[in-house]
Amino acid sequence: TFHMDFSLRLHSCHATGAQKVFAGDRSKDIAEWMSIAVERLPYLKSLDMDGCKLGRTVNIMKNFSPYLGQLRSLTELSLQSNAIDANACSELALGMQHTTFLSKLRLRNNHIDGDGVRELHVALTKLCSLRYLNMADNVLGDDGAEMLAMSIVDGMGRTSLCDLDLSNNGITAAGEQTLADASGDLQLEDGMFFDIAL
Repeated sequence: TFHMDFSLRLHSCHATGAQKVFAGDRSKDIAEWMSIAVERLPYLKSLDMDGCKLGRTVNIMKNFSPYLGQLRSLTELSLQSNAIDANACSELALGMQHTTFLSKLRLRNNHIDGDGVRELHVALTKLCSLRYLNMADNVLGDDGAEMLAMSIVDGMGRTSLCDLDLSNNGITAAGEQTLADASGDLQLEDGMFFDIAL
């Protein structure tokens, strides 16, 4: 059993971390990688799976999500450029409900829209320690901004959120105002909250 803080990077599903735990055959599928991570790295703190195409089909996310839920020490999760859409968000939410210690979540450059945020809502509200959320380069629109505002009001990063990147999401001034109203009680770091490019 490992009792260290580990970081695992599987960019495009090629192992680049975990101190040789994953040395060997890189053709294993997502479920096998995650099974090994849960078994050998139960205290994993950071998981970076950028570009692994987890959202390409719902079955890939279904295989990934249960293992994610077992990584209860996780504080950083990066799933950028994974083609995650609303259907994949539904499966992702199931795993994220148990990763309540996340302080950094990166979901940049996916296909997450308002329905996707709606699927993630319950899981997001449990992330009370969340400090950094990057959902830039998705398709949130004002509907997604409103759902994120509800997640903030319902508990997401309620006392900790200080950096929210929603740039390139088609959010109008109305959506930005909805987010600003929801974040009223947060102790935001100056200039670190809205990176919204209209």
